[in-house]
Amino acid sequence: MAVFPRPSSPRRVIADLKAFITTGDRDHRTPIAIISILMPMLIIAGFLHDSYMERPEPEMTFIASWPADRTDAQIEAQQKVDEAARVARVKARQQSFQKVERQLGM
Repeated sequence: MAVFPRPSSPRRVIADLKAFITTGDRDHRTPIAIISILMPMLIIAGFLHDSYMERPEPEMTFIASWPADRTDAQIEAQQKVDEAARVARVKARQQSFQKVERQLGM
């Protein structure tokens, strides 16, 4: 016993559609047929509309250029300056969160 019915040939589908159209008793079947065709079309149109995504704008990355003859001392000095700037940014962000925390009474 087959679980799924055999697929219909296109000729049989067209013959069935002709029989449906030529049958005089279709007062109640026509609106249902229209609805049954429109519902999947609306679902597919919704998926197509939702799948549209704009291209992201190109992201520019700036890379610092350093002379090739830098000494290790210059590198370490620059790293200390960069670390101090990073710590200052983290501290400022932490203070802004603490301000919000105080405003919310946490």
